[in-house]
Amino acid sequence: MSSPEREGPKYSAGRFKTWLAVAVGCGGLYLFAGGSVIPGGAGVAQASVSHQRIVTVRPGQTLWSIAEEVEPSQDPRPLVDQLVGELHGSAIQVGEQVVIP
Repeated sequence: MSSPEREGPKYSAGRFKTWLAVAVGCGGLYLFAGGSVIPGGAGVAQASVSHQRIVTVRPGQTLWSIAEEVEPSQDPRPLVDQLVGELHGSAIQVGEQVVIP
């Protein structure tokens, strides 16, 4: 009488480790690119570049609201004044990327 052959696992440990490394790498790239894993967070997409942040303008945002989100415990006026000077005005468009010094 012959015993049935035992099947091995469908996925090897090596394949699992490869997929895990890819998933972790993609997650790291997402966070580095400014993604957020905090639901209900400030909603400001930010990428750190030598102490600067890049904010992508969302519908309804103004320089004032961006300044309040970026520095919630500070008076927004100095940052708004600085941004107006760098942007040569206060007009911003949805999707525009504003560099926050």
